[in-house]
Order: sequence, then structure tokens, then C-alpha cells
Amino acid sequence: ANGSITLIPTSMSTKAASIAIDGKVVGYRSSNKLAVRDGQVIEIKVVAPDQTTSSTYKFKVAMI
Repeated sequence: ANGSITLIPTSMSTKAASIAIDGKVVGYRSSNKLAVRDGQVIEIKVVAPDQTTSSTYKFKVAMI
């Protein structure tokens, strides 16, 4: 089954240099509608103000 979700990316610091969802740079607290399917992995990457340090988070979609 396919569906969609809305992601609103936030970080502990508003000073993040960038936030990307699946490689696409998005705005802080912006509303992002994504088409999803069961088993899909969504990757969110947050880059720190130094432009070097980053954290990457991966989420797996489970359709229930």
C-alpha cells in the first residue's frame, strides 16, 4: 500500500546550517509532504553551523 506523510523537521538548535530529507534541503519547521510505501526508509540529515558536523537519522515506514 502507498500513502503519504507530512514531515516538519526541527532540531534542538535553531542554528542548524541545513536540514535535508532524502537529500533535499528543506526549511526549518517547514511542512513537507512525502509519498511513502511500506518498508521505505526516510533519511533526515542535520548539518551544524560549522558546515562539517552532521547527524543523520533514518526512519523505516511501516504501514499498519
